[in-house]
Amino acid sequence: MDRLLRKLISLPGYRKEQVRSAYHNDEHLGGYRIYERLLRVGTARLATGCIGGVYTRAEARNQGVATALMHDAIAYAQAHEYPLLLLDGIPKFYHRYGYCDVYDLSTLEFDRQAILALAESPYSVRQATLEDATSLLTLYERHLGIYTGSFERSIEQQIHWMQHIKLEHLLVATDPADQVRGYLFLAATQARGPFFLAGTQVWELAVDDWPAAAALLQYHVRSGKEESDQTASEIIRYSIPPTSPVVQWLGENLEVIDISTWDMPVFGWAMREQTFRHQNAGWMARLVNLSALARAMLPEWQARWQQSLAHWSGDISLLIGDEAFTLHIVGEDLQLLNEPGNTEHTFILTPQAFTQAIFGYCPITRAIQLREHQLTSDLVTVLTILFPTGRTWIPTSDWF
Repeated sequence: MDRLLRKLISLPGYRKEQVRSAYHNDEHLGGYRIYERLLRVGTARLATGCIGGVYTRAEARNQGVATALMHDAIAYAQAHEYPLLLLDGIPKFYHRYGYCDVYDLSTLEFDRQAILALAESPYSVRQATLEDATSLLTLYERHLGIYTGSFERSIEQQIHWMQHIKLEHLLVATDPADQVRGYLFLAATQARGPFFLAGTQVWELAVDDWPAAAALLQYHVRSGKEESDQTASEIIRYSIPPTSPVVQWLGENLEVIDISTWDMPVFGWAMREQTFRHQNAGWMARLVNLSALARAMLPEWQARWQQSLAHWSGDISLLIGDEAFTLHIVGEDLQLLNEPGNTEHTFILTPQAFTQAIFGYCPITRAIQLREHQLTSDLVTVLTILFPTGRTWIPTSDWF
């Protein structure tokens, strides 16, 4: 049995209907997979149709097969009342079906010698085993589950993921008491060039503290698992959330040993970040069911509002395409009205702009199509609290 097929049908919660195919006169022309997963947005959980493996047979291309598959995915999501569809893949294609950019990949690069120069960590590093599944899931939830774009993950799903990767690519750091304090997921071997995250050596890193991070980084660099090209291997590329505490710790501890080649120190670095961005070419999402999304988002909007300690009362209505919903705010209390109203504060957004606001991809105040009045400073504050930016990260172990 094909490895990918075996991985798919053994996935906890798998249903046969999640493998979709297009036919003409009983001839198989193409297909895709759609997984039902719970996308995290703070305390909210959004049932999301995750689309992967879209393909059209070579002899059937340019005949509308991909379009039929996309329309089928939308109909499937509507029938299952998913708030969102999520995918990544073909540049300049999915926007035709209502998808929009919601997340740009980024990587961090480190100077290899700066990592080797770090003080020795008191922690040990070893290969992960299936017995570590609970500890690794706890680390994932604590350090990566906080981001919009991560997913709810059961212990069964964690074990399934570990069973379908090479465990020698999964390292754990243990403290002197033999407690697991971090893990590092090595990337599959991939040459530098025009490839997906080309040259990235580590796809995921989750640690409780600096000693765990230092132990894993040094073990990785010393293990010889980085690329054989000696010039390229002086730069180590990791996929780490830019807002992770690890980035702060690295900034405080990494130091380049030889700076004699620096012409302008202001451009010198022991760590630098790259972001990969192109319109309609990366992770994209599509709004499917506005009312289901608003209901699912309510706990997070309530939490954001209460934590802000802001003082404002009134109704805010968002008109998204042909649908709308209204948030009713009185003091610290925020509720979703059963029937949306055309309030004084009614703002119009396209479905794509609203989807980007949910993911924090861009400020909602920039996307609003104003009616008869301009945004006041109070309204800007309210909307910014409810729709903050910069909180999205899709962990590599969640890719589909």
